[in-house]
Amino acid sequence: MDYIKIRRNSLEISDSSGKIAEAIMKTYFSTFITGFDEVVAHALKQRIKDVQIELLSDGLVIYKTNTSADVVKQLRFFNNTFVLLKQFPKLEKNPVNEMIRQAIRDSRIMPTILSSVPKKKTRFRVMATQENQFVGMDKNLKEKMERIIGQNRNFVVDRAYPDIEFLFVVRREGYGLLGLRLTRHTSYEKILEKGEIYPELAHLLCLISEPHAQDTFLDPFSGSGAIPVARALGFPYKTIYAGDIENTYVNKTKQKAKKVNKKISVSKWNALHLNNFTDNSIDKIVTDPPWGLHVGKELNLEKFYEDMLKEFYRITKTQGMMVILVAKKDLFESVLNNFTDKLKLLKRYDTLVSGQKAGVYKIQKVAKL
Repeated sequence: MDYIKIRRNSLEISDSSGKIAEAIMKTYFSTFITGFDEVVAHALKQRIKDVQIELLSDGLVIYKTNTSADVVKQLRFFNNTFVLLKQFPKLEKNPVNEMIRQAIRDSRIMPTILSSVPKKKTRFRVMATQENQFVGMDKNLKEKMERIIGQNRNFVVDRAYPDIEFLFVVRREGYGLLGLRLTRHTSYEKILEKGEIYPELAHLLCLISEPHAQDTFLDPFSGSGAIPVARALGFPYKTIYAGDIENTYVNKTKQKAKKVNKKISVSKWNALHLNNFTDNSIDKIVTDPPWGLHVGKELNLEKFYEDMLKEFYRITKTQGMMVILVAKKDLFESVLNNFTDKLKLLKRYDTLVSGQKAGVYKIQKVAKL
């Protein structure tokens, strides 16, 4: 029989012979979309059973785990994930250059790097961000940092086409981090359709809906298919339905479903008149409805929200869930207040989508049709 006891920053595992093996817990930090701290913390604890969350702030979490980096970097609710090399609790003026100076003097950084990178020729670069914007560094300090890393012959500086990246991060809260990036940031502006939400946001929306393996799931305004694809890739399900009023979007969603090799039923429809579905037939609705323009015409958003919620109420099962992303929060809430005897607002998450303020509403149907 093996015995496990927790020590600070590590696990001690004793086998029946009394021999002790110590597994040092590695520290990571990950970034995520603003406004979803509570959702991310819960999901992280669900996905990684031994996780110890050290710090949770808006859009960033620091945590320890023995789980392999390959597992950690596959978590779909994160934007980017890093091995934490050093923390800088309090920063003064010129924070990036001060962080580099401290890192240069810290002999503990290289062993962590070496334990995190495969033993092969690796190209690297050193970068810095301040409040999510890339910033410059003192040239001499940057080169000195590069020389320290490059002392190991497996590491070669390549600022244009690196295999790995070391990133100094200055947070607006006044602290800093140095990380070894595990994930590659995708240039979404090059691959996403206009108005299409990021895959990480689509995954979070599905996560908020409390996914279950027996769900009949629907995205009535599927656009290019980000949300139904996120549900198919990230969670079990019984059936996924997706649709849009535009043939172009219907075809794109079909193409995406085929590309990821997932069964998604895609149709053309008017989401305000979902005649394809009988009353009380859908477990979960997760959707990103139009924000003000629809088929090139100005929307009467108040009437639109009213008609949408009536139809969603009709087709959703009692105790079923709706997760809806909207920009006009005040207007949407005033319309939602007309359904207080039928629909219960469980939670609102305030976030940013492409720099614009938005709200995610988690709503439950509480009364029978």
